Amino acid sequence: MRLSSLDLPLLLDSLSARVLLGGLLLAGISYTLYRLMLPQPLEDIPYNLSATNRIFGDLPDVKAYGSLTDWLAKQTIKHNSPLFQAFIRPFGKPWVVVADHYEASDICMHRLKEFDRGAASTSLFHCVVPGAHITLKSSDPQFKKNKELVRNLMTPSFLNEVEFITQSNSDERLTLF
Repeated sequence: MRLSSLDLPLLLDSLSARVLLGGLLLAGISYTLYRLMLPQPLEDIPYNLSATNRIFGDLPDVKAYGSLTDWLAKQTIKHNSPLFQAFIRPFGKPWVVVADHYEASDICMHRLKEFDRGAASTSLFHCVVPGAHITLKSSDPQFKKNKELVRNLMTPSFLNEVEFITQSNSDERLTLF
């Protein structure tokens, strides 16, 4: 099959149209994927607006500040709120930081069904002490068994009669060296 001189412009137009269409499609898909990778804030909880426009969220700010804990402490002042969200893990859910002692205590002691240990905190201890109480979610059956085992270890009578004596003996041995 031989192309005539009239078919060449149509072929070029068709080829350039395909390339243009393919480029637009690729750009559209890339932009959509980029928007999906950006951090998604939770409603009504303060956050850094600039972090929602970066894939790595608050990480560049934390790195520039130098210390994660100091940066988190600064955020309570910046947002003028004891509750805020930080985007620390790329492509992950935001961290909700509660800087109010009474609210944090209430959550940890009375509202375990609403709030549970996060994967980030349990994974820190899991490689060191797998199966320990601190690595288990409250929905895990092993959590309830462990809780039952250690329940009596924090009673005032146990702490006064057993732990105090053991601790004071250890202190005496330490001072002898």
